[in-house]
Amino acid sequence: MLPHFLDKESINRLVRDYGSPLLVFNEGIIKTKYGKIKETLDKLYPKNKIAYSVKTNYLPALISILKDSGALSEVVSGFEYWLVKKLGYGDEQIIYNGPDKSKESLEEALMNGAIVNIDSREEFFSLPFEKLGNKKIKIGIRTNTSTHSFSSQRVGFNLENGELLSFVDEVKKKYHQCVIAGLHIHLGSVMAPSHYGDAAERLSDCAILIEKKWGDSMQYLDFGGGFLVPGARSMWGILWNVPNIEDYIKSLTDVLNIKFPKEKPYLIVEPGRYLIDEAGTFITTVLNAKFVESSQDNNKIRNLFANLLSKTKKRLEPVQIATIDSSKTSILKSLSDERHIKLLQMDESLEDKTYPTYIVGNSCIPPDYLSKKIELPRLNKGDKILFSNAGAYSISRSEQFIHPRPAVILIKENGEIARIRKK
Repeated sequence: MLPHFLDKESINRLVRDYGSPLLVFNEGIIKTKYGKIKETLDKLYPKNKIAYSVKTNYLPALISILKDSGALSEVVSGFEYWLVKKLGYGDEQIIYNGPDKSKESLEEALMNGAIVNIDSREEFFSLPFEKLGNKKIKIGIRTNTSTHSFSSQRVGFNLENGELLSFVDEVKKKYHQCVIAGLHIHLGSVMAPSHYGDAAERLSDCAILIEKKWGDSMQYLDFGGGFLVPGARSMWGILWNVPNIEDYIKSLTDVLNIKFPKEKPYLIVEPGRYLIDEAGTFITTVLNAKFVESSQDNNKIRNLFANLLSKTKKRLEPVQIATIDSSKTSILKSLSDERHIKLLQMDESLEDKTYPTYIVGNSCIPPDYLSKKIELPRLNKGDKILFSNAGAYSISRSEQFIHPRPAVILIKENGEIARIRKK
């Protein structure tokens, strides 16, 4: 939900000072979310590490907040690896995933002791082993499972069809100095906590088998992210009733505590959306609003035939279309509903009535919708519309289209306001 600190006075002041549209982050929310997941992990499985998924939002100021809180950094490209090094991360604080690691960054990360999870056979055998000599190197292996979607099998080694164990056997035969230090899996956005329990079973069994056959004791099991937050925009639509973080973590730890009763591997998680999404609020301004007639049934073909067959014209309803000063391409990739939205109206004395409303962007793309047919009062030029849950992927997956990306500000815990990116 929208944070309480964005009241009428503060919204007007922020827009006056930094312009509209404007993306606002709250430091306190980020730290609270990190503290919650850390507290849960420490209680259920003390041998743990949290790594912030940089791809979720790679603004340096936000990464630095999590670095100062104690989070490791999880990166998936040479660019992200370079970025977190510039921000003061040592290699021992970096987890390097991704199917397209640059050759230079991959070599540097391995040589300097980063946690590197190999995504493919080709990636591993491209390494310059002649430079390494007899130097012992540690690698992790990215895995996938046939029990989940086909798209999840595009990276990593399959746990069920023998691909993973065949790769381990090849590595150990050719390069005795290579230690299999960990296993990694990322399930994507997951609704059911039980899926993490299933992944924990499979990764644990594989780790035990590797140690039994090749003698490499697993130092960590990494389960990626995918923990949903209320208001998450996902493939299932907008989700408000989602599991608690305790449910997700407990599903993992219940399995690991049984599988490893004595010497335990580190449990690593890589939250992104969970840490950052609810901390971001997007402020926009209404450019214009109008009413059009729209059939209650949106199927145009069905309406056409219904009108031809019927002697009476189908009843039409007034629909409000409000155009704002931003676009879904430049900040929000998915639709919002009433619970995401907070209004600041210039004239609050208008009629006490709501209308089905489409909030549309300022681009020339016809399907530039930020919300569809939600109930809102009559809107006018200058009204402010705020969107919650704008922290995750709003920067990293935005597009430079027609207008510059908006400025970003950070409201610090002490109330200080800092601009962390120019328009």
